[in-house]
Amino acid sequence: MKANFRIAYCALVLAAMVLAGCGLMPAASSFESNLRILHDWEAKKRRLSEEEVTALNQFMVGLLQSGKYAQAESFGHKMLTLSRRDFGREHPGMLSALNNVAVLYYMQSRYNHAELFFARVLKVRERVLGKDHPDTLLSINNLAELYRSQGRYGKAEPLLVKAVKVRDRVLGRHHPDTLLSVTNLVDFYRSQGRYGEAEPFMAWIVEAKERILGDSHPDTLLSIEELIKLYRAQGHYDKIEPLLVKTIEAKERILGKSHPDTLLDIDNLAALYETQGHYDKMEPLYLRVLAARERTLGKRHPDTLLSANNLAVLYYMQGRYDKAEPLYLRVLKGNERTLGKNHPHTLGSANNLAVLYQSQGRHKEAERLMTRTPRAKKKKKKRNSD
Repeated sequence: MKANFRIAYCALVLAAMVLAGCGLMPAASSFESNLRILHDWEAKKRRLSEEEVTALNQFMVGLLQSGKYAQAESFGHKMLTLSRRDFGREHPGMLSALNNVAVLYYMQSRYNHAELFFARVLKVRERVLGKDHPDTLLSINNLAELYRSQGRYGKAEPLLVKAVKVRDRVLGRHHPDTLLSVTNLVDFYRSQGRYGEAEPFMAWIVEAKERILGDSHPDTLLSIEELIKLYRAQGHYDKIEPLLVKTIEAKERILGKSHPDTLLDIDNLAALYETQGHYDKMEPLYLRVLAARERTLGKRHPDTLLSANNLAVLYYMQGRYDKAEPLYLRVLKGNERTLGKNHPHTLGSANNLAVLYQSQGRHKEAERLMTRTPRAKKKKKKRNSD
């Protein structure tokens, strides 16, 4: 999971007819016309309605989403002037406009300006709306993201923790907004390598999605995969196995036993067993993946050859050289045919087979393969030049 922090725009849901009804064009391409209308309203001292403030915020969001920052700045400041004139500094529409201008500054990396505006909005919302209001929490999120972007982690963390605690108390443990705040905190901790602190919050997300969406929902499985990554980063391999088995069973049921995602997880389970030294558990998994890929992709497909190589490596580690050799030969010939004799994967396959031959005392055969590697060719060239 990549860091998923988001600065949030402020715009109430509205229909295009609201924009058209007050003379504004809904498309961001209508910037010049709409700005002229605002200037005209200001000159005539025309008072804005609540609906028009909402429409203006929506248009401002459209400019931001279109990446038209210069236009957004001109429009945003004119909107602030009119909103402040007609509704004062604490009106929700005015605060939304102020937030959107702060978002603009954030996107332009003008962090000092963004911080000033975000902090001002948060302060007013806490006083007017209360510390538990959704808009107040949105402001907390935005200010926290700003601090995180600047590397000011000491300031960002208490805000992120606060958002989680308040939303948990007010909205409930499984509310989407609560889970969004929890996700932000997970990403915050993980971005700093603080995996142990991220772990319980990621487990919170998994538990919530299992309850709300079900064990086999794609979003649930994705969250389980993120929890697995946290466990792996900490070396908690004993916690990974039951989650991987659970994920495989779900994907078999939903996607099928031969689906690439299912096979990838089976490969991951085998790799986990290798880390734990459970070689006996690896063979049936690798055999299953190899058979499925041969059936669905063909014997010469790169993924099939990769599976054959994985099984060969396992046999080599177990000292079962008679089983490893035909697989190494198959992989080498397959790579030569599809990639060419000098491709890095082909040379790697040749090296693997050479190492096997050396382990068996077949040094001449090993040497013939080893001379194909760039390092060996370089040494040979140097000897000839001498």
